Amino acid sequence: MSTNTRTPYYISIWGDTVDFRECLIALLIGIVFGVVCGDGAFSYLKAYHAYMSKGALMGTALMIGAGGSILAGYICAKLFKPKRIIEEESQHIEIEELVSDLGLDMHEEAEILKQASPEIIAELKMLNLYDLFIYEGHVAGSPSSNAFHRLSPETNYR
Repeated sequence: MSTNTRTPYYISIWGDTVDFRECLIALLIGIVFGVVCGDGAFSYLKAYHAYMSKGALMGTALMIGAGGSILAGYICAKLFKPKRIIEEESQHIEIEELVSDLGLDMHEEAEILKQASPEIIAELKMLNLYDLFIYEGHVAGSPSSNAFHRLSPETNYR
C-alpha cells in the first residue's frame, strides 16, 4: 500500500516562503471570485438599474468585485493554514547597559517618579517597571538598591 505524500515546492514571494501549489490555487480562487463578482454585479446593475450613470455603474461593480476578492482571501485563509513555525527566544537585558545606552540618570528618574501621579505609578507597577527605578524605598542605582539585575521576559518582579 503506497501513501500519496506530496513534497511541497516552496517559493519566496515578498520575503515570505509559500507553497507554490497553494499559492497558485489561491491566486486562481481570487481571480475567479473577483471577476465573477465584478462582472456579475455589472451585468445585474446594467439590466435592473439602467437609470445609473455609466461611472456609478462601473464604480459599484468594481466595489462588489473587490468584495469578491476579499471573500476569496478569507476562503483561502481558511483553506491554506500557515506552515511556518515562529519561535521567540528569550533575551536577557542588562539594565546597566540599557540605562547607559538611553542616557538616563537613575537618581533623576527616581526623583521624578516620586512626584508622579498615582495612575502613572499604578501603570508602571502593572508593567513591572516601577521596581527598576525605586526598589524597597531606596533610590535606584544606589549601593543599597538591588534594582540593577538581569531582566528576562519570564522574570516576575513582585
